[in-house]
Amino acid sequence: MKNDRNGLISCMAVASVCWSLFVSSIAFADSNNSESSTKEAKYRQPKSLLLDRSNEHLLVANSGTGELEVYHTQSNRKLSCVQYDISLDSVVSLEGDWVAACSTKSHKTHVFRWSGGKLQRVATISNSHSPVNLHWDAETESLFVACLWSRRIESINLSEKLKLWSTLSLTTDVQSLQPDKVWDVPIAPRTMVGLGEGRGLAVADNFGREMLILDPKDGHVITNHDFFGTSIRGLSVFGKDLVTLHAMLNEFSRTDQNEIHWGVLMANDIRLVDIDLLLKERGDKIYVGGRVNPVGVPGNGGAEPTSMAVHSSGKVAVSVGGTDMLAIGQTDGYTYKYVPVGKYPSSAIWSSDGLTVFVANQFDDTISVVDAKSATVASVISQGTIRSLSNAELGEQLFHSATLSHDRWLTCASCHVDGHTNGQLSDNFGDRSFGAPKRVPSLYGIKDTAPYTWLGHEEQLKGQIVSSVRKTMHSYRKLDDDEVDQIAEFMESLPTAVPLAEARGVHLPESVSRGKELFQSKGCADCHAGSAYTSHDVYDVGLVDENRQKLFNPPSLRGVSQRGPELFHDCRANGVRGVLVDKKHRLEENLSEQQVEDLIAFLNTL
Repeated sequence: MKNDRNGLISCMAVASVCWSLFVSSIAFADSNNSESSTKEAKYRQPKSLLLDRSNEHLLVANSGTGELEVYHTQSNRKLSCVQYDISLDSVVSLEGDWVAACSTKSHKTHVFRWSGGKLQRVATISNSHSPVNLHWDAETESLFVACLWSRRIESINLSEKLKLWSTLSLTTDVQSLQPDKVWDVPIAPRTMVGLGEGRGLAVADNFGREMLILDPKDGHVITNHDFFGTSIRGLSVFGKDLVTLHAMLNEFSRTDQNEIHWGVLMANDIRLVDIDLLLKERGDKIYVGGRVNPVGVPGNGGAEPTSMAVHSSGKVAVSVGGTDMLAIGQTDGYTYKYVPVGKYPSSAIWSSDGLTVFVANQFDDTISVVDAKSATVASVISQGTIRSLSNAELGEQLFHSATLSHDRWLTCASCHVDGHTNGQLSDNFGDRSFGAPKRVPSLYGIKDTAPYTWLGHEEQLKGQIVSSVRKTMHSYRKLDDDEVDQIAEFMESLPTAVPLAEARGVHLPESVSRGKELFQSKGCADCHAGSAYTSHDVYDVGLVDENRQKLFNPPSLRGVSQRGPELFHDCRANGVRGVLVDKKHRLEENLSEQQVEDLIAFLNTL
C-alpha cells in the first residue's frame, strides 16, 4: 500500500453565509477603524476564508492575530476588523446566517450571527486541546470539531440554539457552551466531511495515512483504512466519490535526484474513491474504479498542498503552499493550470459562479483574487503592513518552501508535517547509505537532543539541516549561513508535542508513579535518560537494519504518546504497547498487564 502511486482529490466544500459590512465590538481588542488597522504593522497569517451568499463580502480568519476581517469583494476594501481570540484557524458557515470559527491556541470555538448589518458573537464553546478544524453537518444540525493533540472529535447540536439565538437582541451576553459529545479517536484528526445519506463522518489523520469513518450520532468507528497518502489536507464529496488531497512518500524510493525529478519519491495527489467501496471493502479494493490526479509535474512538483475547493461544476482549486501556486483543474481531468499567487497559500474558495478563486496567502498577509478562466491573478488584497519577523518566523517560511528541493517536489514539512512527522519510512542518506529506510523523526522538542539521525552521526543541528537539504532534498541552491540559522531557530522553537494525558486531561497519579518506578527499575532510563529522555551514545538494542547496522541513538521519549501508530527506526512496533509487549524491548521478562498499563500511563505524560 505504501508504494501505490494512485491518488485522489480532496476538496473543501464552500458553504455560503450571510454577514455584513460591520463587525461588532464584543472582542478582546476592537479595531474597527479599517484605515488604522491596515497601517498597523502585524503578522496576520490569513488561514481560512468564507464568502457570503451574494459573494459581495469575504470573511478572513487570521491565525496570527485572532482577527476576523470583512472585505468588499468588488473594491477589495477592508470594511471591518475585530480581534476575537489569540488565533483563529478555521472558519465555517452553519445554516442560514450563522458562522463558527475555532482557535487552536485558546482551545475554543466561537459562534457568530449576522443580523441587522452586524456580525455578533453569541456563544463560545470550550473544546479539548487544539481544535484545528470545523465541519457543519446539515443532516444532524451539528458542529463537529477536530481536536489535534487531544485526538478527539467533539460535536454540539445547534439546531434549537440557533432558533433561540435568532430571537435575541444584539446586546445579549456571549453564552458559554460545552460540546454535547466527546469521542476519543486513534489518530490526530484535522480534515472532516460528512458522506451524506447517513453514511458517516470521514475523518483524516493530520500527519499519517489513516482515515476513519465514524457514526456521527455515537462516534463509533464504522470502518477505518490505511490510506494511500499522508498529510491529508482535504476531503469532499462529489457525486459518488470521496475526493481527497494528500502527499505520499514512497519508502521504496531512494532520495536521489532522478527519483525526485519524476515524482517517484514524493507525490502530491488528488484521489477519488467510490464511497460505497470505502464503506464495504478493505485494502486495495477500495481504489477499484477510482482515479488519481497528480498535483505536480517534473519541473513543478506541487510540494505541500494545503487545501482544496471543489465547485459544484466539478472545477477544482488546490492551494499549493510549498510552491506559492494555485492549481486549477477538473475532478475528471489529469492536468492543471498553475497560477503564481502569494507566499504560502493556505486556503482557497470558489465564487458561487465558478469564475473566481480567492486565495489566502499565509506568509505575506495578502489575498489573491484569481480569474479562473484565464488562470491569472486579477487583483491582490493587502491586509496591511507586516511587522519585522523573527529569525524563527523566517525559518518557518523556509521550512515550508519548495525552493529547497529539486523541481519543487517537497518541503521540509512534506515529511515533517507541521514540524512533527508523517510516521513513514524514508530511504535517505541520513544513515550514510541507501537500502535501509528509517522512520521520519518528529522535530518537536528537538532542542538539546543531539546527536541527530537514528545512528547519531551528526553532532550539530545546523549540520544536519545542510545535509538534509543537499543530500535528501537535492536543492539547486546552497543555503546561506543566515538561512541555516533561521531554520535552526525555527526547529529549536518547536515545543515538545503535548503529551496525550495532558491534552485529554487524564490524571492517573498512582499508575503514573508505578510506571515511573518501572521505567527506572527495568533499565529504560539507562538509554532514555535525563529530562530529555535520551542520551548521547549509540546502543545495541537487538535491532538490525537491512545494512546490518545495529547501533542506534535512542530517540527522546518526550511526546512519544503522539508518535503512533508505528515505532522503532523501521516502524516494526505497533505503538508503545507493541514496543513493550510484542517486541519486549530490552526486557528480560514479560510484563504483567498492570505493568504495561502503568508504563503506558507514565509515557503518556512525557
